[in-house]
Amino acid sequence: MKAGIGAWNETDIVELLRSGSTPDEVKVTGSMREVVNDGTKYLTDADRTAIARYLQAQKPIAQEISVAARDNRACYRSMWDWVMGVLGS
Repeated sequence: MKAGIGAWNETDIVELLRSGSTPDEVKVTGSMREVVNDGTKYLTDADRTAIARYLQAQKPIAQEISVAARDNRACYRSMWDWVMGVLGS
């Protein structure tokens, strides 16, 4: 199973940050749902676009992951901490 947002376009990332929906129309769960519900859905479109552009500018990391590894939500906690730093909370 492939992981990540490497195949997503800017609009896909902005929509995830706004609504919590992936390009496959799957809602995020766990800590990432908290990131959206308590943080990124309140940002302006310009802020969400800036985050998307920042993420797309990073060097991609290609990796295959197991279903068990996918269910590890530590990565979402890191994103939440980063968003709260951006929001100044």
